[in-house]
Amino acid sequence: MKKTCKYLSALLCILVVIIIVQAAYFLTVGPENTIIEKADLIVVFPAENERIAAGLQLAEEGYAPNFTVAGITEESLKLYLKKYKDLPASVKPIISPRSNTTFEDALITRQVLQKHKFNSVILVTSTYHLPRAYFLLRVLTSGMNVKIDRYGVEKKWRLLAASNLKPEDSGINVNANVKGPQKAHKEQRVKTLKQKLIYNEMIKFWTSLGEMAGYTVTGRVLTDSPLCLRTRKFLKANVLFAVNGAVE
Repeated sequence: MKKTCKYLSALLCILVVIIIVQAAYFLTVGPENTIIEKADLIVVFPAENERIAAGLQLAEEGYAPNFTVAGITEESLKLYLKKYKDLPASVKPIISPRSNTTFEDALITRQVLQKHKFNSVILVTSTYHLPRAYFLLRVLTSGMNVKIDRYGVEKKWRLLAASNLKPEDSGINVNANVKGPQKAHKEQRVKTLKQKLIYNEMIKFWTSLGEMAGYTVTGRVLTDSPLCLRTRKFLKANVLFAVNGAVE
């Protein structure tokens, strides 16, 4: 009995250390944009329109001569370009295969970097998503001598907050500039949403590692395997917060 308790205590300590290290990593990578330099490629990990708009803005400012949105079709890319802004004539769009997960986005990006012999890339995604996306891309490109700059997109927080706040919530008009208690309440809701999304990312970090392990062992993407589908379904229903479409 004492031996069992000792093992359980050791496992608990290891788990606590892992959680602390992971939280420290997320806080280190995610809070703000790093200083970015010109690169060979701008890659956007999709899911939210603000990410693509930010990537297109970087392309317009001349940060890279090549641009791709990981895992979307040529038709979808054309629609985004029509909705936001077209690429400058000096920037080449690169079409990649379809993807379903962040791990697949990172894998596709590695393939693009290898195919075109790029040595540097600017990774564009939401700030809360950046730690997981950057980690996966960093690991998958290890040994390739590729420089990765990170660009986090913050705008989504306010949009998510507005979509979750109802006009009757403490009398808040989400379309107006509120002050006093109403402003404090709105800011608290934004903070809560941010915490939920970061929690989701910390959980999905491990599912992405599972995808990577499966790919490393089998050489195949196992995203659509029955086990992966059941795992994602279970997590979405029982573990992850549903934050108005932010659960990808």
